[in-house]
Amino acid sequence: MNQTERLLAALRRQPLDRPPVICPGGMMSVATVEAMDLCGCHWPAAHHDLDQMVRLALTVHDEGGLENLAVPFCMTVEAEALGAEVDFGDRLTQPRVIREPFAPSRELLASDLSPIAQSPRAQIVLQAMRQLRAARPDAPLLGNLVGPVSLVASLVQPDRFFKEMIREPQSVREALERVTDLLVAFGREQIGTGADAMVIADPTATGEIVGPRLFEQLVLPPLSRLIHSLREAGPPVILHVCGNLLTLAPLLRHTGADCLSVDAVVNLRRLRQRLPHMPLMGNLDALVLEAGPPERIARWTHKTGLPAADIIAPACAVVPTTPLSHLRALAQAARDGVEK
Repeated sequence: MNQTERLLAALRRQPLDRPPVICPGGMMSVATVEAMDLCGCHWPAAHHDLDQMVRLALTVHDEGGLENLAVPFCMTVEAEALGAEVDFGDRLTQPRVIREPFAPSRELLASDLSPIAQSPRAQIVLQAMRQLRAARPDAPLLGNLVGPVSLVASLVQPDRFFKEMIREPQSVREALERVTDLLVAFGREQIGTGADAMVIADPTATGEIVGPRLFEQLVLPPLSRLIHSLREAGPPVILHVCGNLLTLAPLLRHTGADCLSVDAVVNLRRLRQRLPHMPLMGNLDALVLEAGPPERIARWTHKTGLPAADIIAPACAVVPTTPLSHLRALAQAARDGVEK
C-alpha cells in the first residue's frame, strides 16, 4: 500500500498492512527546528511565505518519516481572517491570538464577515496545498480546520463566551452556526486542492470546559453539520478534541467523524471499549516524543499505540525542539509492528 491507500483504509477500518503514522498539521503542527534548519525555512516566515511553507512541509515528510503532508503550522488562520490579532511567535512558538475582535457574541452576529478563503494567509495555505499535492502524489494531503467552538472562542473574549454558553445560549448557538457556514466554505476550498482527508481540531470543546450537557446542546449540532458537509464533498474527516473526553464518548459517536484523534490523557483502551466501531488516532505524549529516547518511543508504540489505535500519531502539536530522529523512531516502530 502507498501512504494514501494506507491512511484511507485505516479511516474506513478496512484491511491494511500496518497502521499509518501521521501528524495532521494545523493545531497539531509537526514542524521542528531541525527540519527548519535543514531546509532553511523558519517560523515565523514560513507562516506567510508560500515557498517556505511548502519546503518546510516537504522536509518534515521526507526527513521525519511521517506519512502525510499538511499545512498550516498553527490554528490561527481562520481567526486572523475574521479579525483577530495574531502574534506570530518565533521559531520555537506557534502563532496565537492576542486580541479577539468581539466582546459579546452579539457583536459577531452583527458583523459583516468575509469568506475565510479570501484572506491573504488562507490563500497561501490553499496554494501550498496545491503545490504539495503535485510534489508528492502518493502521500496523503490533509486539510485543516479549527472547530466551531474554538474559532468562536478566538473571536469573542473567551471568559465572556463561556459565560454566555450558560446565560445566553441562543446567541452562542447563532454565533456557532455563523462560523460553521464560513468553515464549511473554507473546508471545501481545501478539498478542492486535492485533500485526501480533512482534520477538524476543536480543543476548546473538551469535556473539562463545556461538559456533556453543553456539548450536546451547543457543540454537537454545528460540529456535526460541519463534518457532514465536508464528507458530502468527498473526503473522510478526522476530529480532534483535547482533554479527557471519556465523558463525551456517547456524544462523539454522533458527530459523523470517520476517526477520533485524542489527547495523551485519554486511555485508548478504555476509549476503544466505549467507541468500539470508531477508528481512533493517537496519542503519544508530545513531551515523551521530544525527550525520547527512541527506545522509549518504540516501547510506547508497541505496547500502547499499535494495540489500541488505528492510526499512530502524537497526541497534540509536536514540540518544535523534538529531534527528527524521534519522529523517525515512531514511524519505524509502527513499521516493525512487533517489539524486538
